[in-house]
Amino acid sequence: MSNPQVIRNNGGAITPLPHAIYQSMTNRTENGVNYTVGEVIAEPGFCGPGKHDHAEHDELFYILEGEFEFYLDGQQVLVHAGDLIQIPAGVSHDYANPGKVTARLFGVFCPQEVDLYK
Repeated sequence: MSNPQVIRNNGGAITPLPHAIYQSMTNRTENGVNYTVGEVIAEPGFCGPGKHDHAEHDELFYILEGEFEFYLDGQQVLVHAGDLIQIPAGVSHDYANPGKVTARLFGVFCPQEVDLYK
């Protein structure tokens, strides 16, 4: 059985993207289950990371502010603040900020550290 942990904010890893910032933190547990959480702050016109999938982990995205256009296995979906998107491993996806205001989302990636855009 694993022990509860508090992971202190040390600023995390920051990945600059064109018209956006991605900040993430990863927790590596005793039993080998890893979680990564991250926030994307996307300016208007952010065109996303490009269509991709992740072979080894699922993703959850919670929209904090604004709206995002998600592409999920060829389907385009407009999501708004308060919406939650669940993307299983292997599903091709992308997201962009088509709006006129900055948008923010919070992501949870499990069971491992993010394998950025495989």
